[in-house]
Amino acid sequence: MDPLWNPRKAVPDSEAIIARFTDLSSWVRSHVSCKIDQAYGVQPRQSFDIFLPSEPLEGLHIFIHGGFWMSRDKSTFSFLAASYLQKQWAFAIPNFPLMPASRIQEMVACVKGACETIWKQYAGPSKALPWTISGHSSGAHLVARAILGSDPMSIPEPASVALISGAYDLETVRQSQVNDLLKLSQAEVNQQCALQQPCRLISSKAKLFIGAREPASWTEQSDKLAMNLKRSGYADSGLPVSLAGHDHFSILEPLAQPQSEIGRQILALG
Repeated sequence: MDPLWNPRKAVPDSEAIIARFTDLSSWVRSHVSCKIDQAYGVQPRQSFDIFLPSEPLEGLHIFIHGGFWMSRDKSTFSFLAASYLQKQWAFAIPNFPLMPASRIQEMVACVKGACETIWKQYAGPSKALPWTISGHSSGAHLVARAILGSDPMSIPEPASVALISGAYDLETVRQSQVNDLLKLSQAEVNQQCALQQPCRLISSKAKLFIGAREPASWTEQSDKLAMNLKRSGYADSGLPVSLAGHDHFSILEPLAQPQSEIGRQILALG
């Protein structure tokens, strides 16, 4: 693996950025209406946090965090709720079991289960509110497989899918040193790689975002997924939107700012 394919090596101050996210998120949890550690299953990491605006509730957004399939926690990303709360939308972040103890198929199933539980409790069926979903890094891969994979969920399709700086190339991961920890098999890559599997054509809008300061080897993954989306019939998805001045981690900061370029575009998708 190209060392620059690893976002933590490509962004030397990545841990400082994550620490800033953690501090901002702690502030948000203490200052807005939220419900923490709501269960959607029986496993310890099958839980979600949800942030609620004042009434009336007009929609729901679900965010799937990254962490190379084996790290991070929903509590780090509470700060992203701000843009949606201003829009009168609820914002939910689930946790899910991590590798290597769990496999990607299980993680995808948990993302689906979380979405179904959250939607049923806060957006439907009697409310019939719109909902959208986004994912970052490995979380973008899980969203791609959960929403655009072959098996539909038991709830309405989201109005839009936003995939941010996604890690889609599982074959490169399998051939890298990090696979000593992940233990991806060739069969798992063949079944779960978002670049190898066709995307299920649904009515949702699908948009890809990437930081302009990402290494070329990382940007290429989004370009390849955009081509896969086009082959699968997503005529309007276009090329990934490149965010000037942002790397793999800083690209999340403007998500909390509804006036920012990525904030405007993702909110407009809903």
